[in-house]
Amino acid sequence: MLLLQKKERYGYELISEIKKLADMDIAEGTIYPLLSRLKKEKLVESRWVEMDEGVPRKYYQITDLGNEYLETMYQYLGELMQAITDLKQV
Repeated sequence: MLLLQKKERYGYELISEIKKLADMDIAEGTIYPLLSRLKKEKLVESRWVEMDEGVPRKYYQITDLGNEYLETMYQYLGELMQAITDLKQV
């Protein structure tokens, strides 16, 4: 969802960006079910785009609800990191 905050992307583009930026090996069999679930939860939405050459691509973009969800995740991660820091000092 973080990659969708700046611009809409199609599935294979997401896979490529995750591999490049996070140095993670992610398979198509992982990303598409995840995108489907996020769409079902109304955190992302999609649209088909006809290409000049080749097959149409399904582009995904984050929704307002998705942005709100990400903000909640940021807050939770901050609290978790603080709790870990506190525990390390004990």
